[in-house]
Amino acid sequence: QVHVSSTSVIIPIDTKKQLFSHLLVYTRSALVEQTTPIATIIIDDEASVTSLRFIDKDLDEEELGGAVTWHPPKLVERARLYCMYISLNPLGTVGRVQYGENVPVGTNDAILPPETPASFASHLVVYTKSELLEQTTPAAIRFVDRFASVSDIFFQDFDLDEGDLGGNLTWSAPIGTDLNLVTRYVAYLANHSNFALRSRLGDSEVGVDCVVLPAETPMSAYVDFAVYTTSSLVEQTTPVVLQINDSVATVVDVIYVGKDLDLLDLGGVVSWTPPATDVDKVEKYDIYLAEDHTGFARSQVGGDILVGINSVLVPAETPRDSFTHFVVYTKSSLAEATTPSSVVFYDTESLASNVTFSDADLDLGDLGGNLTWFAPVDTVHVTHYVVYMAEGHRGHGRKFMGKVTVDDENFFVPPETPKAGFTHFLVYTLSDLALQTTPAAVRIFDIEAKVEDITLIDKDLDSTEIGGPISWIPPGPPAINVVWLFRVVTATDDAGSDRSQLGDDVPVGINELFAPAETSVEGKGRLAIFIASTLCEQTTPTAVPINDTHQPVSFVWFPDFDLDSAEIGGRVEWGTPLDVDQIVNYVVFFAPGIGTVGRFHIGTFPIGTNSLVLPTDTPMGSFTHFLVYTKSPLAESSMPFSYEIDDIDSTVLNLRFTDLDLDADEIGGNITWDPAGDTLRFNRVEHYHVYFALDAGGYYRDQVADDLMSGTNQVLVLADTLLVSRLEQTVVTCTFTMADVIDSVFYDGNNITDQVIGDLSGWLFEKTVTIIQEPFAYLVISGHGSDFDADVCFVSGFLITCTDGVSSDSEGWESYGLAEPLDPLHLKGEGTGWNTTCNSSSGIFLASQESPGKIWASGGRYGAFRWRHGTIADPTQNATHTHILTYSRSMLQEQTTPAALKISQSHVLFSQILFEDLDWDMEEVSGLVRWFVSPSSDTREVVEYVVYLAMDMVGTGRIEIGRVPNGTAYFDVPMNTDHGNMTHFV
Repeated sequence: QVHVSSTSVIIPIDTKKQLFSHLLVYTRSALVEQTTPIATIIIDDEASVTSLRFIDKDLDEEELGGAVTWHPPKLVERARLYCMYISLNPLGTVGRVQYGENVPVGTNDAILPPETPASFASHLVVYTKSELLEQTTPAAIRFVDRFASVSDIFFQDFDLDEGDLGGNLTWSAPIGTDLNLVTRYVAYLANHSNFALRSRLGDSEVGVDCVVLPAETPMSAYVDFAVYTTSSLVEQTTPVVLQINDSVATVVDVIYVGKDLDLLDLGGVVSWTPPATDVDKVEKYDIYLAEDHTGFARSQVGGDILVGINSVLVPAETPRDSFTHFVVYTKSSLAEATTPSSVVFYDTESLASNVTFSDADLDLGDLGGNLTWFAPVDTVHVTHYVVYMAEGHRGHGRKFMGKVTVDDENFFVPPETPKAGFTHFLVYTLSDLALQTTPAAVRIFDIEAKVEDITLIDKDLDSTEIGGPISWIPPGPPAINVVWLFRVVTATDDAGSDRSQLGDDVPVGINELFAPAETSVEGKGRLAIFIASTLCEQTTPTAVPINDTHQPVSFVWFPDFDLDSAEIGGRVEWGTPLDVDQIVNYVVFFAPGIGTVGRFHIGTFPIGTNSLVLPTDTPMGSFTHFLVYTKSPLAESSMPFSYEIDDIDSTVLNLRFTDLDLDADEIGGNITWDPAGDTLRFNRVEHYHVYFALDAGGYYRDQVADDLMSGTNQVLVLADTLLVSRLEQTVVTCTFTMADVIDSVFYDGNNITDQVIGDLSGWLFEKTVTIIQEPFAYLVISGHGSDFDADVCFVSGFLITCTDGVSSDSEGWESYGLAEPLDPLHLKGEGTGWNTTCNSSSGIFLASQESPGKIWASGGRYGAFRWRHGTIADPTQNATHTHILTYSRSMLQEQTTPAALKISQSHVLFSQILFEDLDWDMEEVSGLVRWFVSPSSDTREVVEYVVYLAMDMVGTGRIEIGRVPNGTAYFDVPMNTDHGNMTHFV
């Protein structure tokens, strides 16, 4: 109700409309309310904003900030302002707090201030406000507290100075969609106790998660890095923090060892100990020369040194200038440290002194000898002395010669070192760093020495050989003062090439040498003398041509008149040399070649004798040449005139004989031969001699015919020629036995055991053997007893009796005994140690005849017994010739070795002749005469059989009655054949 004077009424805010549609205004009296009001329709206006949006751009947790936007209400006639709150519910009824100013209608956004606390709210609400009041039901949106902080901040300080930083400060970007709100990162030096005190390092765009701190960025008093994220609204107030770790890496114990041995030059090794901390940040070291310990006016030495290497070589001859220190800086991948470590250095000098050299090489232009000097005062860093030759004392055009250790104060200049254009020897000191640049020096003086007037008197007569005195004139002073000895050589040229020394070295003071005979100068045309000092021999000798005396015989000739192979005989002739001044003799040798090996001296002949007669039958052996040497008073020539011996062999060829005499022990037919092949070259045969003999060597030969002239190649042996020789023989048969076993029987060196008749294994069996006695031949019978332990002369025994009267009783038997089997030499009757026999007590005997005395060998149960025949006293037969021999004879003599042919006899024996007479008249015969040839007969040479009537069986008074050809074994005697007084067919 309102007073009648009022014309309006206030409807309270938030009055519920419910289902009402009109507002009614009644007037009321004091009595009653009118029943018909005045009405007006309620128009309920909606004035709330729509599409409310908010994105939190305060990047701190539990803090809000950012732009709030909305769409205006549809009816804004009565709205005047928009009011914004944060609240714990969407109605704005719990814990709402307004932030910021009201916004007039027409503006559809507002800024929620950054750092708006969000810990006690969940919604953002926006009210419209009329002139009267603020709406009670706001537009609301549940906000999301966005926060975006970096993580994993990382920093390695690569500025190695204390208090300075340098390197990349890195981090990981925020995770999730909140990263989209970040526009930049900002990094600071800060203290976590008060972030208000900070120093900006830099910022970076999103996607670049680092800030680069340049080297030498000062830390000042800060202890932390702080990294903030920034949105389009504001930088966050709470950063992510990393405590600063300042890297400090400085080397210690810097040392310099100077090894440049020149004054005002540096060179050596600078070394140091690596940093004790943060060495992992160090990549390199830089070394400088500087004028103080801080690196003032520094000059780098070499390039960067990789970490792990703790020294650097300062090049030799580095100028010292005004520097006093070496400074060493550490260097990371970012930058070099600004504060070095240092060491003060001191310069030294090491120079040799009193250098001397005496040339002992005796060739002009060549040097050799000992170079000596005094050591420097300071040799601490000297390792060697280095020697050069140079064209001046300062080392111009120098040439390296060699070096020696610091303990050696001399250098050997090799002989034949060319002097060339050098004038000085230089001696440099050398450290293990470098060679000194300023040497010690000495001037070179070259010495030459030569002999003069070399003379040779050659008394050796061979070509390419000399022998005799050699003399010379020595060099004069000062060269003679360094001469030690002379060497005399032969050479191919004046330079002494391919030389051969004659004799021993000749000491100085002696000026001659005697060259031995047969000193070879083959291929050498010069006689040269080298001079040697105590150091070496000169390379260029004094040389003269060699005057070689050569005086061989002019020819050698020898025709061989000994017609046997391997034997020679005749006259050897040789020609007088053109020059005989030095010759006193000729010396003649046999030799197996043209050399001296194996030669045999024949004779030595005075000058004027030019031949010798060589006897026939001189064996050649292995000799093939005559060598004829000339000989001087000094020696025999070593190169003879050689003559190859042409050994003439005139032994006939193809010696043939066919026996046409068909009787035993008789021969007949032609002996034929072909002339020797050598007769086609040199026919030195004058005659042929033909013999019968007992062997192929001509033993007891008998000539068949007179001498046959050369050109005659046959001789006829008459039929019925007997082969009986002049040699008388004795046939001896011996009967013997032995207790117990016969081992062997030898005669004249031949084993005839197989010719013994009888059992050899026991004494009861008598043995016999027949021999043809040879003058002075040994009969040797060996055997052994079976008892090992008994007295051999008691139990063993040997007895023998022979038809020539020899028996075991005969004086002259010799024996050889052993306890073991005998050797082959004694079995043949040879060897040494033969003794007289001992008398045996054995009970053996000969059953067939009276037994002689028994003997044995005292040496053991094995015994050999020998008897030697003398001359043949009572011959029993003549020997039969077995060979035909043909000899060739020269004008000098008959050859000694003939062509030989063993005689093969042809004989036919008839075993039976039969005849049955078919003519019945007296003194007449008729019928077949038949004969039978013995199987042992040789009928190859039979042409026909001749039948005779004879007075007896040997053919006395025989008369031929007919002939038949070979192959026919009968003859038909004609009828009425008168036999007269003949009684036999033959």
